[in-house]
Amino acid sequence: MTVVADANLLAALVIPTDYSAAAEERFGSWIDDGVEVCSPALWCFEAASAIRKHARAHDIDPDEAGRLVRALTDLPVRTVAADPDLLLAASEWAARLDQPVIYDGSYLALADRLSADLWTADRRLARAATEAGAGNVKGL
Repeated sequence: MTVVADANLLAALVIPTDYSAAAEERFGSWIDDGVEVCSPALWCFEAASAIRKHARAHDIDPDEAGRLVRALTDLPVRTVAADPDLLLAASEWAARLDQPVIYDGSYLALADRLSADLWTADRRLARAATEAGAGNVKGL
């Protein structure tokens, strides 16, 4: 079995959030059950950006931020590189979501490609994707 996890969920594994416990429980159960966790290549940049925002706001010190970025790279996530078909599908999802960028669409496109559920901690994304016809989006 395979699932797609978005950057919000994956970042919550290393940055304390209101939903970190739920993310840790979900992720842990996937690993225990042998589920392959996938994400498009941009996930690590999005998650590292979230860490940077916390460091800039002085929520975490710079040394801790570096440790957390390294912790992201240790997560057992299969990162899927962009290719023309995936980029086109992400762009089509962005249009369906009426978004100017394809970041959210990349997760939806990958989930479609892999016939997998997309798991997100982003309630706005989950709602918008469901309204746009995605039947494979799960929220924490």
